Amino acid sequence: MNIIKAYWKTSLISIIIIYLSLIKIPSSIEIPKIPFYDKWVHLIMYACLCAIVLFDCIKSSNSRPYISAAIYSITLGGILELLQILFPPRSASFADFLANLIGCSLSLIIFFLIKFIHGRTTNSKNHCINSN
Repeated sequence: MNIIKAYWKTSLISIIIIYLSLIKIPSSIEIPKIPFYDKWVHLIMYACLCAIVLFDCIKSSNSRPYISAAIYSITLGGILELLQILFPPRSASFADFLANLIGCSLSLIIFFLIKFIHGRTTNSKNHCINSN
């Protein structure tokens, strides 16, 4: 399967995150006065990224989709944090990287829970059918 075709959603969200991470935010844009707003944005972006990478990996029959999704998301987050040094007024932040890591982790935990719950309900239904 063509890699571009298989991972187009991953490519698209990656490009959006790269753009948002490296652009200079115009001073005319007012950032909400929500505590840790920036960290929440990082957490949500990387939770979404990791979920989309995971979906694409599963769809393309990747043998280790969870590991691939985690490595890709965490690596992209780390590289972008370091690149921000080159794009003033942006700056690298360990707290932002940590928010990226937490977002990715939450995404993987949710998928594991869904897989676990789905497996339990599927197995219990099969057990009930076989016992009749």
